[in-house]
Amino acid sequence: MTRLEAVAFDMDGVLIDSEPLWQESLIESFGKVGLALTVEDCRRTMGYRVDEAVEHWQQARGWDGTPIDEVIGSIVDGVVARIANCGVAMPGALDAVARCAARGLRLGIATSSWPVVARSVLERLELTDAFAVVCSAADEARGKPAPDVYLTTCRRLDAPPGAVLAIEDSPHGVEAALAAGMPVVAVPDRGVTDSSAFAGATLVLTSLTLLDDEVLDRVEGLGG
Repeated sequence: MTRLEAVAFDMDGVLIDSEPLWQESLIESFGKVGLALTVEDCRRTMGYRVDEAVEHWQQARGWDGTPIDEVIGSIVDGVVARIANCGVAMPGALDAVARCAARGLRLGIATSSWPVVARSVLERLELTDAFAVVCSAADEARGKPAPDVYLTTCRRLDAPPGAVLAIEDSPHGVEAALAAGMPVVAVPDRGVTDSSAFAGATLVLTSLTLLDDEVLDRVEGLGG
């Protein structure tokens, strides 16, 4: 049995219903440079750092020559504006944060999003003081599915990876947490239809509303 010491929440699609907002901003920003993406295209890079998603599409399809940094800035600005205007918490997210805190677990965020996006989410959801650490893959050499941001989050939470529960919604995020050696509760994004992508997770929930003390006890009982 492994006693949990902390929880590392992914942010987009776990705490806030922002995947549609990212998709809108990606489609809009790439459209401005002559690249037509679909929602399904956007799902292929879900969980990626925004710069790595942009590089992916530049290599795959190319565009009109606009510098990568401008495209990245346009996407990030669009997401921040959408979060401020209409961002809403995922079902069960606020209760899950409160439940984990009440259990005495240290809380962190391990996100692929830029720090400015993380700040906008925490302000919108009134969670600014809820997390001991907020870690962005923008500060790492590699984004998810590499484990870097999760390893940094565990280190800053002062807990070994095996005692830090990751909560993820994307296959790339689950892969990153598993590579870090963490137990993972997956709450699959509604747009991901391949259940095998989450086969390695410790537990799979259909909604974060189901994350209760019994589930947390079960994760500990499974030994991560």
